[in-house]
Order: sequence, then C-alpha cells, then structure tokens
Amino acid sequence: MGPVDTPELPAGWISGIPIFPLMPRSKIPATPRGFKDATTNETTIRGWWAETPLAGIGMPTGAPSGIDVLDVDPKNGGEVSFNALDFEIPKDTPRSITGGGGYHFFFAHSADSPATAPGFRNGLDWKAEGGYVVLPPSIHPSGKRYAWTLSLLDGKLRPPPADLVTIITGRKANKPRLSSGVNGPPIPQGEMQTTLFRIAAASRRFGLDEDLILEHLRRVNKSRCGGLFEDDRIAEIARRMDRYDADPEVDKPKQGARTAVGARKVRGT
Repeated sequence: MGPVDTPELPAGWISGIPIFPLMPRSKIPATPRGFKDATTNETTIRGWWAETPLAGIGMPTGAPSGIDVLDVDPKNGGEVSFNALDFEIPKDTPRSITGGGGYHFFFAHSADSPATAPGFRNGLDWKAEGGYVVLPPSIHPSGKRYAWTLSLLDGKLRPPPADLVTIITGRKANKPRLSSGVNGPPIPQGEMQTTLFRIAAASRRFGLDEDLILEHLRRVNKSRCGGLFEDDRIAEIARRMDRYDADPEVDKPKQGARTAVGARKVRGT
C-alpha cells in the first residue's frame, strides 16, 4: 500500500481554539448543531476541511472558546458609535477586519464579562455565550476575505475594559458574587461549563497554576455538579487559563492616545 495522505488543517487554524466549518462564502454553519459542534480535535477538523476545503472558519464565543468579541459594523453606524465611546482598547488586543468591512476585537471571557448584547449601540454587538464569529481567512459572501490586523497568536487576550462593560450593560457591573468554593450551592447542569470557567478564571487571578486549578475544578465538579461534568472538558478549561495573567489590572486606567476603527489610535501607540 502507498502512503496515506493526511487531510490538511484549514488555513488560519490556531491550536487550542475550538472551531467549526461554515458553508463556503457564508456565515451559515456547515454542521448540524452549528457552533455547538466546535472542537479542538485535529482529526475532526481535518475531516471537515477535507470534505469542504473552501469552508469558512467559525469560532464560538463565551466559555467554549474563552473569548468574547466586540463586533463593529460600519454599515449600520458602528464606526460612528465606536468613536463616540469613551473607553480605551490596549494596542496589543487581537483584532481583525471582517469581509464586510467591519472590525472584530477579541477579549478574554471571564467571570466579569457581560452577557451577549446584540445592538447595544448602533452597529455594535457584544458576542459572548451562545454566539459565534467568523475567523480569518474565511471568505465573506461579498468575496472579500476576513484578515487579521493582530492575530490571536500575536496579541494578548484581556478581559474587556471596565468602561466597556459599563456601556454594554448600561450600568456598573454588579453581578451576584461568584461562589468559587467546593461547598457552594449546587450548579445547574445547563450552567456547569460557564460556572466552572468563571471559577477557573477567578482562581487564575489569585495566582493558581494549571495543576491547582484542575484539582480545584475536579473537587467542585464532584461536590457541586454531582460529578456530571466530563473530566476532559474540565482539563481543557484548566489548560486554557495559561493564556491569562494572574491578577491582571484590568480596571487600572493608563495614559496614552486612543485608537479607532479607521483613524482612531489605540492606547499605548
């Protein structure tokens, strides 16, 4: 028998980021459950793109990927709305240009991240739990490609700025206090992934490393989830924490110019 060709991974594939295929030149998922089918499994991903080489790349937002996205759509007034907002985005925040001429800014999903908020301002969407975005180098229905201006590999994921959280929620963030302990209240089955992710993020901010976070999540799963959450998914949550800094100063204002979509400057440039 001759050598067996291994299907290639899609262009723009990033190890550790769950993805799923989109119909070519479309935002429509090409899998039965859409973003819920997203995976980091290379064999599955290779199979998808072997079947549809021109498929676009979808990434779920929120806890599944650990990433939230600010979507700026100039066609619906997003650039004007963005430039009117009084908050700063660090210059090394990952970002991309969409095939439709808009912009995506990528932030770390955390315990303090706002919930999904479509249209919180004209042309501005906040994409978190229950949503997805299209990643470069996918092709937009217009024929134009999505393109990184600073990729997830080269940029630094941080939680969204506190001022942005305030604008999205319309008030100062005041979520119920997260119970991170082993002896906290039971976690409903439909909230296990999000809650365990929030507990892991809180643990990371206090300086715990991957091994300690994994051990803690396993104990929480046993005592508060009845051991129902799969151990490999717990390990994946713990592993993702290494991309975040311990005790990030996300609320500390810094001096510097701002940037904009288009002509505005980002902090630190």
